[in-house]
Amino acid sequence: MAYGANNAFAYLYNQTGTITFNNTTFGDPAPGVVKSGYYKLASSEGNAALLEMALQQLQDHCTGTTLLTGQQINDLSDSIQLNIFSIADTSSLILQALDLIACYETQKGPLFLNPATLGGFQNDFDALDGKELDRAVFVVQQGMFDHVYTPVNVAKYAPLLTNRRYQTADYFPGVCPDPTDSSTTYTAIVNASLPTEYGTGTAFSAPPVALPVIIWHREASAR
Repeated sequence: MAYGANNAFAYLYNQTGTITFNNTTFGDPAPGVVKSGYYKLASSEGNAALLEMALQQLQDHCTGTTLLTGQQINDLSDSIQLNIFSIADTSSLILQALDLIACYETQKGPLFLNPATLGGFQNDFDALDGKELDRAVFVVQQGMFDHVYTPVNVAKYAPLLTNRRYQTADYFPGVCPDPTDSSTTYTAIVNASLPTEYGTGTAFSAPPVALPVIIWHREASAR
């Protein structure tokens, strides 16, 4: 489910029952403008099967078992984006995603740090520029952040996630030292509000979007 306008949306996944599209339910992703609500009916079982198939085909490409064209990789990346919300349905899907990421990092190095992606890459998931696999792995990594690394799922899949991490985490933000007292917790208030944007965006840019702030700590970076 999506709620917002002008490329600024808030999302909910795996919802049942009656959902009201308003700021109370979703927050206000686009202040000062009229917003719309969108939804897509999904069968988690069917989506999980499509996700499993896409991850396996990318894994086979990564290992050299069955090589794919750039267009085929882009098609699989599109399928992953549509079905990634079901990744936390089973431990086998999470393991597939982790294995694909590990294969990519073994073959090419950490994303955004290997020669192919150092300095970033074009934000065009239809591009055929030799970076199709890089973008596909990026989609998988982001999907893991969004749907697996949540408080509920981290607790649920702790044995699977422990000591599994992205190599990129060694550099962004870097390895964290062991805490002096692991039982101590801290709370921080983050002001993520944005002023209303007026006029036409510079160089056809989209309106600014408030994104979640990820606070990295020793335990999270180890995963």
